[in-house]
Amino acid sequence: MRDTFLHHGHTVLEILDEAAQTQKTMDLQDLFYRFTLDSIGQIGFGVDLEVLKKGNTPFADAFDKSQALTLHRHMNPIWFLTTWLSPEEWRERGRKKVLTDFTQDIISARR
Repeated sequence: MRDTFLHHGHTVLEILDEAAQTQKTMDLQDLFYRFTLDSIGQIGFGVDLEVLKKGNTPFADAFDKSQALTLHRHMNPIWFLTTWLSPEEWRERGRKKVLTDFTQDIISARR
């Protein structure tokens, strides 16, 4: 795990160095999110998601928005009653497909 975090940590430093040289503003929360996603993708799945280098990918976007919806559900005790009324809940179905297809591809490749 240490090697994975060091590898992706160096990528974060390169991104920050480039931003400093070009005086580009950075969303550090997004950068650290992508660092975490790349690191856990490598450790958990054995796959380099390359979210740090490529930016947002369909998997990263679906994962992030699904996490936000899960948080919203925890704050709404009757979320299951409003599932059919919320456009976000309908979009979640598409995100689940993206996440499922991604993990199924990894599982198939491993087999």
